Amino acid sequence: MQSNFMINHGKLTNQLLQAVAKQTRSGNTQQWFKQEQITYISRTVNRAIDDYCMSNNSVIGKETKSHIFKAVESAIKQPLDMNCAQTSIGHFLQSNKYFNKKVDEQCGKGVDPITRFNTQTRMIEQVSQEIFEQKFGGLKVSDIKALTQSTIAQHVQDTRL
Repeated sequence: MQSNFMINHGKLTNQLLQAVAKQTRSGNTQQWFKQEQITYISRTVNRAIDDYCMSNNSVIGKETKSHIFKAVESAIKQPLDMNCAQTSIGHFLQSNKYFNKKVDEQCGKGVDPITRFNTQTRMIEQVSQEIFEQKFGGLKVSDIKALTQSTIAQHVQDTRL
């Protein structure tokens, strides 16, 4: 997925990795990559579950959610954490000057705060997905979403309110 706005992904990725190296002991980023992969995939699974619930006006209980996470873990052979919601990549982008300048360019002058927030959120989603897919072992976010949707279909009875 390539975003439809002009942004230097290499520059952002380098700034991200420099920030991570500063925050980790002796610049060892391996542990960060491992944790960020767990967090990013877990957040993607959580978002797919939330999207399912919103579009079906339903609720998925904690036990069923746990079964969904375990099934996805097993399929991708990667530990997950169902409590993850915010990735380091997303957090970094929210506070990055270069990225926020690009958000402002995309929005134009005089845009209302809600439109800017929505634009920033969409751009964070697109750019973080591109960084994740390029730097974290080739897993595609669309594949994780599809796997989660399939797993939901296998584990969820009709739970509409």
